[in-house]
Amino acid sequence: MNRIYTRIWNQSTGQVAVASEHVRARGKGKGARLLQAVVMATALTVSAGALAQGPGAGKGGPQSGPPPHAHGPGNGNDKPDPKGPPPHAHEPGNGKPDPQGPKGPAEAVNPCGTASATGTAALACGDGAVASGAGSTAIGNAASATHTSSTAVGNNARALQGNATAAGSNALASGTASTALGSSTQALGLRSTAVGQGAQAHSEGAVAMGFNAYVAPAATGSVALGYGARATEAGVFSVGNGGGAGTIGPATRRIVNVSDGIAASDAATVGQVNAVADSVGELAGTVEGLAGDVQDLAGTVDEVAEVAEHTDRYFKANGADDGSDDASVDGEGAIAAGAGAVAEGDGTAAFGAGAQAVAPYATALGSEANASGVQATATGFRSSAEGNGSAAYGGYSLASGFGTSALGYGAEALLEGATAVGFGAFAGGYDSVAVGEYAIASGENAVAVGGAFFGLLPTEAAGDYSTAVGGAAYAGGYNSTALGNFSAAVGEDSLALGSDATAVADGSVALGQGSYADRANTVSVGDAGAERQITNVAAGTEATDAVNLAQLEDATASNRYFQATGDDEDPGDDIGAYAEGAYATASGEAANAFGQGASAYGSGA
Repeated sequence: MNRIYTRIWNQSTGQVAVASEHVRARGKGKGARLLQAVVMATALTVSAGALAQGPGAGKGGPQSGPPPHAHGPGNGNDKPDPKGPPPHAHEPGNGKPDPQGPKGPAEAVNPCGTASATGTAALACGDGAVASGAGSTAIGNAASATHTSSTAVGNNARALQGNATAAGSNALASGTASTALGSSTQALGLRSTAVGQGAQAHSEGAVAMGFNAYVAPAATGSVALGYGARATEAGVFSVGNGGGAGTIGPATRRIVNVSDGIAASDAATVGQVNAVADSVGELAGTVEGLAGDVQDLAGTVDEVAEVAEHTDRYFKANGADDGSDDASVDGEGAIAAGAGAVAEGDGTAAFGAGAQAVAPYATALGSEANASGVQATATGFRSSAEGNGSAAYGGYSLASGFGTSALGYGAEALLEGATAVGFGAFAGGYDSVAVGEYAIASGENAVAVGGAFFGLLPTEAAGDYSTAVGGAAYAGGYNSTALGNFSAAVGEDSLALGSDATAVADGSVALGQGSYADRANTVSVGDAGAERQITNVAAGTEATDAVNLAQLEDATASNRYFQATGDDEDPGDDIGAYAEGAYATASGEAANAFGQGASAYGSGA
C-alpha cells in the first residue's frame, strides 16, 4: 500500500496533481502513463478534500512493527525483514521534479504570531502555537501539535501522541511513537525514548539516557543509563541510582574501564579474582601441617563468594548460554554488555543484545544498534550511525554521512552535514535539513519544514538550495522557495508565498493564496478569474517603475479635448482608423490616410 504519493504535471488542467509513487510523467506529453497519474491524482484529490473537512479523520500511531516506507538502502534483491526498517515514500532524484505544483484549495497556515494551524496538513510557528493533529509540527513558544503525525520542537513543546517527537524546553511527547529529547523531556510510554535533561520515559519501549533519566511505571522495555539513571525492573539495564527516593547522582555505577572494586557493591575485576586465586594456590602448598591456616583460607573464599554474589545482583543479561553469543571487546577501555554485543576499538561501548560499536570511541545503545563511525552514537533498536561524528536516535534511525544527525523513528540523514528530525524524516542532500513527519530535503542545502498531509503527501525541498515550509509545501526548482500549506515553487529561482500559491516559471513570483505565476520573471497576485488589486502603490519615478492610478489619470487628462466613438451597438464591427505613409494621420472610425503627409479626419474619411 502506498503511503506517500508523488506530484505530476496535468497539462489539461494546468495543475500539479497527486499520484501513486509508481507513476512517472514524461515532460508534458499525453502518454498512457501520464493518463494513469492523472486518474490517480483525481481520486486522491477527492479523498483529500473529504479528509480536510475536519481533524477527526486522522490516522493512528504506529503498530508493533515498523511503518511502511518507500525508500531505503538495498540492491533491489533484498527480501523483507519482519523487523527490518520501513521503506520510505520517496526516491532520490535529480532535484528537477515535475514542472508544476498543486493548485487545489486547502486551509491557510498562520506561519507565526499567535499561531494555531488546527489540523489537516498543519504547521504553526510561535506564540500560542498549537497545530492540533493530522500532518502537524508546531515549532515554538507554547508549541503543542496534539497528534496524528505530530512533531512540536521548542519552548513549551508537547506533541501528545500520534507519531509524536517534541524536541526542547518543556518537551513531553506522551506516548505512541514518542521520542522527546531535551530540557524537561518525558516521552511517557509506548515507543518512548527521552534522552536529555529531565528525561523520564515511563515505559513500554522506554530508554531515557541522561541527567535526570528514570524510566519506571513498571519499566517494560527499560534501559536508563546516565547521571540520575534508575529504571526499576522489567527489561532493565540501569547503571545508577539504587540509592532510593530523593537521590539524583550515581548510587552505584562502575562498569567502564572496569576498576578494581572498592565498596561491597562494586563489581570485582578479573585482576581481583586472580589475586585471590593466586593466594589460594600458594596456601594449598602449605595446607599439610597448617590446619589453622586452612580455617583462615576458608574465610577468605567465603568473602570472595559474597563479593561475586553482590556484583551479579546489579548486572543481568541473558542469551544462548552456550558460548555462541558471548559479548566481545577488543580495544583499550572498550566495554560490551549483552548477548552478542561487540565493542571493537579504543573507548568503544556497546550495550544491548547484538549492539555493535566498531570504530574508536563509538557508542551503540539498544538491541542491534550499530555505531560504525569514529565517535558515532547510535541509540535505539536497529539505529545506525555510520558516518564519523554522526548521531542516530530512535528505532531504525540512520545517520550515514560525516557529521549527520537523524532524530526520530525511521529518520534518515544521508550525506555530509545533513539533519533529519521527525518520524520518517529524510535529509538526502549535502547540508540539507528535514523537520517534520516524512519531511524530505533531497537537494543540496535544501530545507523542508512541515508534516505530511495525512501521512501521504510530504513537505519536500527537492531542488538544490530550495526551501519548503508548510504542510505538503513543495520547492522543486533550483534556489526556489515555497512558503505555505500546499504552496509550490517549481521554476528555478521561483517564489510561491501563501497557501496553494504556485510559481511554475523560472524567476516567477506568486504572492497570496491561490496565486499562479506561469510566465518567466513575472509577479502574480492572483489567478485567472481570481485577480487582486495592488493597493498603496507609490508613484513611479523610473522608466521600469509601476504607475499608480493617480499618475495614469494625470497622463490622460488632456484627452478630454479629443474624443472618438464607433458603433455603440456592436463595437466588434468597428474597422478603426488606418494610416499608411510617412507623417500620415487618420482620425475617426474607418478613416484612411494613404501616402506621405496624408491626413484623414472623420468617420469614413
